[in-house]
Amino acid sequence: MFRVGPESAGADPGPVCYGHGGTQPTVTDALAVLGWLVPEALLGGRMRLDVAAARRAVERLGQTLALSADETALGIVRIALHHMVNAIELHSVRKGYDPREAVLVALGGAGPMLGAHIAEHLGIPQVVVPPHPGIGSAIGLLSSDLRYERSATVWERTEPEALTRLQTIFDALAADARAEFARDGLTTDEVAIERHLECRYVGQGYELRIAAPGGPCDEAWLADLVESFHAAHERERMRRMPDLAVQIVNVSITAVGVLPRMTPGSEAGVSGAPPSPQTECDAIFERDEAPVAFRAPRYRRDDLGAGAELRGPCIVDQLDTTVVVPPGWRARAHGAGHLVLDRGAQEVSDGHHHA
Repeated sequence: MFRVGPESAGADPGPVCYGHGGTQPTVTDALAVLGWLVPEALLGGRMRLDVAAARRAVERLGQTLALSADETALGIVRIALHHMVNAIELHSVRKGYDPREAVLVALGGAGPMLGAHIAEHLGIPQVVVPPHPGIGSAIGLLSSDLRYERSATVWERTEPEALTRLQTIFDALAADARAEFARDGLTTDEVAIERHLECRYVGQGYELRIAAPGGPCDEAWLADLVESFHAAHERERMRRMPDLAVQIVNVSITAVGVLPRMTPGSEAGVSGAPPSPQTECDAIFERDEAPVAFRAPRYRRDDLGAGAELRGPCIVDQLDTTVVVPPGWRARAHGAGHLVLDRGAQEVSDGHHHA
């Protein structure tokens, strides 16, 4: 299987363009060769990139493949995209979910660079780039609710005789979690309880995890549970077997201690027109499996007022990421600070094939 590397962009010594002694081209080096990353853009210009060194490294790899530097860089990105698309399909298509009905949220420093390309491969109609995707994990850590999980094995069939025991177990698990939150200083009013079950048809060797219906464990609750399991089995295994008994193997609760919500940004600076680009650059994109050069404007994210619309190909730079809007795509600035990318633009036709 083709791999890209040598290990990761965060490895030591890392990408060639970082200038820390790396000699093997990485995905980051390929992005620099394609013009998506420019020396003055990374970390607001505080981290300079050696694009010439990246190009030399990619050219050396290309010589072994009889490819130009641009063709090699696109090949590196294509392999990286293949692995990312496969990872998304593993958690969507292969579990019965259609990614075309979803929205792709591009997080991380590199996610917004490749988000539109990933969405195009999967048929996802929209990509949402939050205001600060490069520090998304840190924001999530600071704003996430507290969570405790508790589980128990029950081995019960979905029959009325099991209801009392199931209710007793759920209540005991919830009481244990609430006691944990009490030690954390949260009151009962600040704790929400989510219940789940792992069920299977009697005789199967695997279980499916489903959300438990709300309310007390009575016969109506049990009927909803059985129907939810049939639907989940049909979605993931392509059929339901209503004549077979359903068995509950495990039950679990997730207790969520609700913390104050973060408020979205304001709609200050509302503007229906895009700002003037900060600069322009030569950026390479793929058309008919060949590299094509475009003269792409580069914008500053801070200059995009709510309602501003950009037509691809263009690039949006900010301190913690770079947003690439490919040909045929557009980016619209949302009032809460997000950039929303979709296939709303006609591809410009002034690109030229690039050797």
